[in-house]
Amino acid sequence: MPEYSEQLRAQLGPYKTYRVGVKEDGIARSGYKHRYILPETYQRLNILETYRREFWTFFDDPNARKDVLSLQPGFHHLDSTQAMCFNLFAPFVHDRHTRQLLLAALGRDDATVGTLRFDRIIDRADMLCVDFFVELESSACLLFEMKLTETQFDAVLKPTPGQTRRLRDMYIPLLQGKVPDIYLQEHTFFRYDHLLRNIALLELERGDHLYIIFPRQNDALRRQEHDIQAVCAMYLRDHVTILHLEDLLKGIQTRSADQSNQFRAHFDMFKEKYLVS
Repeated sequence: MPEYSEQLRAQLGPYKTYRVGVKEDGIARSGYKHRYILPETYQRLNILETYRREFWTFFDDPNARKDVLSLQPGFHHLDSTQAMCFNLFAPFVHDRHTRQLLLAALGRDDATVGTLRFDRIIDRADMLCVDFFVELESSACLLFEMKLTETQFDAVLKPTPGQTRRLRDMYIPLLQGKVPDIYLQEHTFFRYDHLLRNIALLELERGDHLYIIFPRQNDALRRQEHDIQAVCAMYLRDHVTILHLEDLLKGIQTRSADQSNQFRAHFDMFKEKYLVS
C-alpha cells in the first residue's frame, strides 16, 4: 500500500480542480510540476474558504498581535503542514465563542482560554517556535507540534559547534528532571532534537502541556510513537500527549451541534481535504 503522503497527494490532485477551482499545476523545489501543488500566485487558496477572509485579514493586519507569522516556502503545496495547522485552528482564533470547545476536545473542560497564537516564538535564543500556542487563564501554556505527511520527527545528523554549545549551556539545564539522563547525551539528544527542544520549553510546575498531532493514517509517524513515549515515560506522562488528528476532529465535531453553519462546514471541508478516503 502506498505511504500516506502518496495517498494524500493523489487525492489532492483532483481536489485542486473540483474544490479549489485551479487547473494549473504548481512547481515544486525540484522544478517539476505536480497536481497537488498550487501555482504560488494562488497560494492563499490553501486556506479553506469557510474562514479564508478572516484568516487573511488577520494575517495582513500589521497591528495584529503576533510574534511571528510568515509563510513557509512550501505553503502553496496543498499538503503543507503549516496550511493544515492554520486551517485546523483558524475557527478558534477568529471566533471566541468556540474556544472552550477546543479545550473540551482536548479533555480540558475545566480550563479557560486566555490567548491563542499561530507560530509562536518561545525560545528567542534558538528561534524555536511552536506551530500553535494557547495560554490559559491559569497561566499554563499548551504547545502544539503539528505533522501531516512528514515521515519522521526532526533530527540533527551532524550538529554544528553552535548546536553542541547550546545543548550544553541551555538545553541540558532545561531538560534535567524532565527526561532520563540518556537523552541529555549528545548522540541521543540530536536524534530527538526537535522533540526535546519542545520539551525544554515546558514549565511543569506551571502545568504546561505539549500536544503532538498527526494523522493516524500516517503509518510512518505512528511507528515512532513508542520512541516518543519512551522519552516521556518517566517524568512527562501528564505533560506530553500524542493526539491523532482524526481523534481531535471527532472530538471537535461531536461537540459542534450548536455551533454556526460556518464552523460545522469548515470541519467537514477540513476532513475532505486532509483525511484519505
